[in-house]
Amino acid sequence: MMRSAQLGHPLTQMSAVYRHRLIQHAERINIQVLPVEIILMILRFLPVLDLIPLLRVCKLFRQLLMDDLLWRSLYKRTVILRPPGPFISQSTAFLRKTLISSARVARNWPPTASLPAPRLGPTFRMHHNILFSDLLDARWLIAGNKQVVWCYDLQDSDPIPTLFYQPHMEATFFRCLSTTSESGEQLTFAVSESWMGGVTRGINIYKVSIYDTGPVIVSRILRQDISHNDPGIADINIGPRLLIVTRHTDAPPIILDIATFRRYHVGTPRSLLKQIPPLSTSIHSTFVSTASYLLALYDFLAEGNAKQTLVLACPLQKQAHSHREEEVEALQASHFTWIQMEISDVTVLREASMDAQSTTTHISLVGRKCGDRSTGAGPLMTLTLTLDEMGSITHESTSLSCVTQGPMWLDAGPDGCARGVYTWTQSHFVLFSVQDDLTNVAYHKSQTFSVPRESNRRSVIAFDGYSGVLCVKEYRRLESINLETSCIEVWNFA
Repeated sequence: MMRSAQLGHPLTQMSAVYRHRLIQHAERINIQVLPVEIILMILRFLPVLDLIPLLRVCKLFRQLLMDDLLWRSLYKRTVILRPPGPFISQSTAFLRKTLISSARVARNWPPTASLPAPRLGPTFRMHHNILFSDLLDARWLIAGNKQVVWCYDLQDSDPIPTLFYQPHMEATFFRCLSTTSESGEQLTFAVSESWMGGVTRGINIYKVSIYDTGPVIVSRILRQDISHNDPGIADINIGPRLLIVTRHTDAPPIILDIATFRRYHVGTPRSLLKQIPPLSTSIHSTFVSTASYLLALYDFLAEGNAKQTLVLACPLQKQAHSHREEEVEALQASHFTWIQMEISDVTVLREASMDAQSTTTHISLVGRKCGDRSTGAGPLMTLTLTLDEMGSITHESTSLSCVTQGPMWLDAGPDGCARGVYTWTQSHFVLFSVQDDLTNVAYHKSQTFSVPRESNRRSVIAFDGYSGVLCVKEYRRLESINLETSCIEVWNFA
């Protein structure tokens, strides 16, 4: 009787009527009856990963989430590590896959995750020693030694190696790397230093095409002979316009336009050479490129072991001049400055102007300040260069965190975002992220972590920060026969 009385209470009846009216009103304003343009406008303001569940809501959402303009808008406005874009040549599927993959990595990467938990992919044994290794499209592991370089498809549970590169005799250096050109085309190159016939030694640059079945070297675009006693290649850097091969010696770098294959060299004004401190010794040089400038960093060791770096900025012309193919064009420095430190492992973090009418360009670099040479430890740092059209240049450096001597892997995108990893101990690693928004630089790192396995020694051999894929070489010792074996583990943070 009490329950019947309560149901008949006027307030209860009013509440039931109110709920019924609310339901009727909600049915009339169902999102599916909104204009498609309004729905798309709403979707553009949602986080990328919040769009994924909408695929299961209704057919309308499934159709809208295939809209090309939606993903181009999201790609342009989402601040996250990604390749440059959107370009006309980049498909809707590419833009959607890239954003979703990077957003999933961000959930399992600093600052969101202080203790990342990778998902283990295939683990497979290597039947040869690894001296060279790179990762293409987060799928193709290029790995090998002086005699042969193989390709492994990491989408297979047990990858079978296929031949990728075999020098005439042996290769003393090999790298394979990609970039996105100014037109949005993904370009891939391989660089080797090899012997031919046991007599001739040279540097080779190859064009690589990536197919559904894997990457293939399609042509050699340059060969340059070097002397027998030349220390050889020190580093490779690639940007949206230039591929740069740096040598260990004072020999000039190979600077190649990735679109026209035209070669360049850096011209240094005589007035600038007079400013080099007396009794100083050039110990290292680094070259990186942006869409607008080639940056040359020459490290000097002066009296009292003082380290300083000369930074040259050489503007790149928007259109190539009509020189003959065999000519080497000079890039003249328009800006220069001295910084009182030595910096290595330099990566371009971003290049930007303050506004469309601004003639001032800001270029942010991230790298390692060289510290104690006995330990190799030094702070991770950013170096921001501000260049104006009158030739004035200022710089500002910011120390981020101390990193160890081991290899550091880093991928950066056009929004000032970067993801990286470095070795902490023989089996533990640290993930980190850098975000430069032109007014502030934010740095976040994870706790040291590893994957519990039998091995107590690991090393990173390849990294793709966009997709959060690490290839780790694991060493295992068979105590019964006193033999150490190795295998490759694939760690996926997406």
